[in-house]
Amino acid sequence: MIRGPREKVWESLLNPQVLARALPGCEKLEPNPDGSFAAEMRVGIAAVKGAYRGRVEVLDAVPPEHFRMKVEGQGTGGFRQIRVEAKAKGQRKLTVRTKSGYYAGAQGAAASGSK
Repeated sequence: MIRGPREKVWESLLNPQVLARALPGCEKLEPNPDGSFAAEMRVGIAAVKGAYRGRVEVLDAVPPEHFRMKVEGQGTGGFRQIRVEAKAKGQRKLTVRTKSGYYAGAQGAAASGSK
């Protein structure tokens, strides 16, 4: 949970430099013309180690009350997905929750069920 004045937290979470530091494993984050961001991430968790390229989208934005963020990346370790939701609580707080998942891709014999 990130705590602080709503407007300050909101501005920080939508700033590409701050957002890149907040996203796990994010090495590069650049704005796209459509308002999304191109991302490069590196993860080092068990079998999900690898480099990922993906996209970060801000959805359902109602400044400074609420937004959802979708982070998806494809890479050497499969597919990585992070969901972020920010909601205003009371007059002065904006709370942020994250949920992430890693999905390993199967190819060749593993994908077909062959041994």
